[in-house]
Amino acid sequence: MHTLIVFILWVSAVGWTNEDQMLPEIDREKPKLNRIEQIAFTRRKPLSSLDSFRATVEGTGHRPSKKSKSKAWWNLYQFDIYTISPDGKDEKVLTNDGISRKPRWSFNKSKIAYVSGLDRSESLMVMNPDGSNKKKLLARQYKIHDFWWAPNSLAILVAVESNRSKEPMENWVVNIKTGEKIQRRMHKWSKGWYHWEQKDDGSWEVKEPRNRLITSLPSGVNWPEWAPNRKHIAFATNGLLALAEVEAVSATGKWYLQRTEPPCTKVVDWSPDGTKILFYVNQDICVATVDEGKITGLDNLSLMPVSHAAWCSDGSRISFVAGNQNHRRSREIFVMSVNTGQFRQITDTRFHHQDLDW
Repeated sequence: MHTLIVFILWVSAVGWTNEDQMLPEIDREKPKLNRIEQIAFTRRKPLSSLDSFRATVEGTGHRPSKKSKSKAWWNLYQFDIYTISPDGKDEKVLTNDGISRKPRWSFNKSKIAYVSGLDRSESLMVMNPDGSNKKKLLARQYKIHDFWWAPNSLAILVAVESNRSKEPMENWVVNIKTGEKIQRRMHKWSKGWYHWEQKDDGSWEVKEPRNRLITSLPSGVNWPEWAPNRKHIAFATNGLLALAEVEAVSATGKWYLQRTEPPCTKVVDWSPDGTKILFYVNQDICVATVDEGKITGLDNLSLMPVSHAAWCSDGSRISFVAGNQNHRRSREIFVMSVNTGQFRQITDTRFHHQDLDW
């Protein structure tokens, strides 16, 4: 009898060991980071109302009518910001106002910037990683399109749409410590062309590229993704993933497709080391390897519809949102190894998730 009990315990231990060995495979590249890094995200929960309940039920017949005032998102759902570790543990709620979203970590991980407020009255906020010390940086903006931390984590560049009928886009540079704001009103640079560049003394400033860069690229190109070293930009044009060498195009005024560009629906971001680009083809998340401004490798990472993909800080893993593998209609968070393609679902709820930042 004693031998049988020992055997059963040994089999159970082996079973648990094998299961545990499978899970860390995704995180093997940097196991220590799992105790430090956190994924910031937005969770969407339905409100306790009839219209909100109807919005969660499948079938167009149960959705609010187009004439109903309840179709506004704040009358149907609450949006709050959370953090979670890549292994699915240590989930924390950082906001509870129901109108906060789009969290973004500072480079040194000491602050999280985010957007709060209703449509046509959005504010840029900043808080500590535990949700404390919330501070308003920009208030009552018509629409905050995007924002980018300075690499020294001291300021934020913000792209804002005003309610002006002519040239409504503008940019602001906000110092997170002093609250000082500097406005950039050049409309032609306002859609992602302003960017951070390092000065000779090591500090960072917002710069615009030379006019020839934007005039040399295909018409309608906006919101480019700048490489970490600012030498290249990536953008989608005519359904393709395209690259441009900033200095070369600015100097010559010439840019051409290389005829090796892959299909692309949307560019997500460069990897932190500038060697890869995360991008979508329809709803598949893909990665391009880049060497000296040329695409040298391509891989479809997800092979399934995903959204809200984001790099981890060392580029070895990505997180994304996809359908719950347990067949519920919720949209859950997944973590994937870029090298092996192995992934796992780290949340399992009744809710939708979005705006991942790692």
